Amino acid sequence: MKGKTEIESSINKEDFFEEIEFVNGTLLSNGSIKHEEEKIIKKLFRNFVTPLLIYKMLKGGNSGTKVVEVRPKKELGNEYEKRYIIKYSEKNQDRKIDQERKCFGKWIAGYKGFKEYECEYDKTLTHEGLRYSYAISDTASESFSYSEILDDKDNGFHTDKLSIIDSLFEIELYRFWRDSLESTECATSELYESYVKVEKTFQVIGDMLNLNSEQVQKCELYVNFNKIWNSRLVFNRKVCHGDLHSENFFKDKNGVYLIDFGYTGIRHALIDHSSLECSIKFKHTPPYIEIQELMDVESELLLDTSFQLSARFTKTTRPDLLERLEIIKRIRSNSLPLIKDSNSMTEYLISLFIITFRQIRYKDLNQLYAYHSALAISRKLIQLLE
Repeated sequence: MKGKTEIESSINKEDFFEEIEFVNGTLLSNGSIKHEEEKIIKKLFRNFVTPLLIYKMLKGGNSGTKVVEVRPKKELGNEYEKRYIIKYSEKNQDRKIDQERKCFGKWIAGYKGFKEYECEYDKTLTHEGLRYSYAISDTASESFSYSEILDDKDNGFHTDKLSIIDSLFEIELYRFWRDSLESTECATSELYESYVKVEKTFQVIGDMLNLNSEQVQKCELYVNFNKIWNSRLVFNRKVCHGDLHSENFFKDKNGVYLIDFGYTGIRHALIDHSSLECSIKFKHTPPYIEIQELMDVESELLLDTSFQLSARFTKTTRPDLLERLEIIKRIRSNSLPLIKDSNSMTEYLISLFIITFRQIRYKDLNQLYAYHSALAISRKLIQLLE
């Protein structure tokens, strides 16, 4: 009886009846979402008078979060409201959803010109979530992540894959964030310590290469990493998205928009560009291409000319790989105004090295490619820093 009393006292009447309301209220368009997930989605639309919510799953994050696109059906007629992005997860000690809400409130909400970007928070007994409305006018036009656009040659936006990159870095948020640009002298580790779990990553490298901890500490990448990690340089900082990859920005017929602001804040000014480049490399490069061919191409990406739109890549003739290289070249070109020393690409390569090193941990990416790429970049950086 004591256990029963404790459970009953932990749930107040308001929460109990609210649970009943969202179980029996608005319908979702299919049943692929779990019961507890359904409740947080419905609750985030509690103020919408709608009999049906049409949704599609977009992605699941490494942190256990899920992202859903939702369209509420209008009460009359066959039309639907604009699309919304829902991000939710189970309640946990990491409080990533709550942190994302705070980042949004600090760096996006309330600034002039961004009233179209809105973020609402709610929770149930087990889950918490955010409802984003993004800076696109009311529209029911279909939207696609850049990941979908890039991998599906039949997608209507696939032929726009290069211009989408330019449009991304010219959206109002990025133009506004550029005004926060400032320089600082610090160690690389001070800029990137929240991104990299160094010991864990080297454990993964040891497993990949069948090395024990002593052997890992003697390997070239370990030695180079520590030199770069502790090196001091003058960097540019500004407000950045902080976690820009191919699934965190979308395109519809009206424009390009960002989602997922959990890492948004003042960071190394180049982190969004290097993160997106890594996403293109390690998520979207065809897995059947041999490592040696990829590293031949990597040698060309270590040249300063790879930041120029006129650059030509000669180490491969594969159309799918050349397509990815053109995207990377476009990303790099967009980074140039943010580099502190326009005569040196060292600052960009440092950011690229750290984010590449970070990718080695993730099993859903090409880990072996990330390892060899990190090693090649580290060798170039050691030459530049000496």
